[in-house]
Amino acid sequence: YFVLFLHETFAASVVTAGALFVLVNIAAMVARIGWGLVSDRHFQGKRQPVLFIILALTVCSTLSAALLSSSSPLWVVGALSILFGISAFAWTGILGTLVIEIAGPESAGSAISLVQVLSTPATLLAPPLFGWLADVTGTYHASWLVLTIIGTVGLITVRWVREEEPA
Repeated sequence: YFVLFLHETFAASVVTAGALFVLVNIAAMVARIGWGLVSDRHFQGKRQPVLFIILALTVCSTLSAALLSSSSPLWVVGALSILFGISAFAWTGILGTLVIEIAGPESAGSAISLVQVLSTPATLLAPPLFGWLADVTGTYHASWLVLTIIGTVGLITVRWVREEEPA
């Protein structure tokens, strides 16, 4: 819904909105590698603090999307696109690594499979619910706020994760 959000809220042309979505994906591609490097080099292989940072940035991005006005300049929308890319679109590598490392070699396959089984329904149901909420309310504001709440729950939950010291 990001392209529709940009087109309907900011009157961005479909081409401009599509280009900003490309920017989201480029930022995500770079960030997935970058977050791994940050985790390895600046957090001594710890994944939980990096996942916490990513979730905090995700909450910032969804809340920002909810609060932006239709008169926001295009550069602000572009910055939001990059923020979405480095956060909401770039967390999977760190989460997968964290799950595998916590589970250990003997249970890594089962653990990552369980995460996939638990997260797949959310990835299938969230987009239609996001769109439905936008349709019912006539704005994307509530949809972004619901995602902000979900991200905040994730932010609180990830604080409970305990890692062993990396080898």
